[in-house]
Amino acid sequence: MLFNVAKFGLLMLDRSVVKIEWRSNHWYLVLKDQSVLGPFTLTPRTQLEHGFVRLSLRSNKGRVRHQLITGSMLTREELRRLKVFLRWWPH
Repeated sequence: MLFNVAKFGLLMLDRSVVKIEWRSNHWYLVLKDQSVLGPFTLTPRTQLEHGFVRLSLRSNKGRVRHQLITGSMLTREELRRLKVFLRWWPH
């Protein structure tokens, strides 16, 4: 129950990430307030696990952000496609 409160509570913040986009060889984070953060580059610390992906993203200023993507956020096929894409991504 605490997880649900935290999960849905975080989505209420204006600075919550609602979408992750990949375009022009860079990653962008779209926030609930419709602002866009980026561009980011993928770092080798990105993790591909059975039930989740942790994107490790570095900004132009060198700051690293970690974005967790769980199986409940995507369909099974979308998560599989993301993992295949990331597995072949040149670091």
